[in-house]
Amino acid sequence: MGEGRIRVHVTLLGVFGSTGLGRSLTLELPSSSSVSTLLERLKALDERLAQLLSDTEYLIVVDGRPGRPDARLRDGSRVAILPAGSGG
Repeated sequence: MGEGRIRVHVTLLGVFGSTGLGRSLTLELPSSSSVSTLLERLKALDERLAQLLSDTEYLIVVDGRPGRPDARLRDGSRVAILPAGSGG
């Protein structure tokens, strides 16, 4: 039997929202996925976003809390990626 899947809602803020992926998208990932898994998928989907993630310091927020690369995602997780230093 195959691994289960989850749907993750992603919001790309600041310069990250100017890529070919737009400002928001929903991705389906394996149920064992972490923030790192999500980042690798995003990089594979858009070359410009991959370059920005390599060149720009950024913050990740998962379900309203700071996200770490090893943080596990769950079905329905909401992830925001924003440049460090963004804000009001």
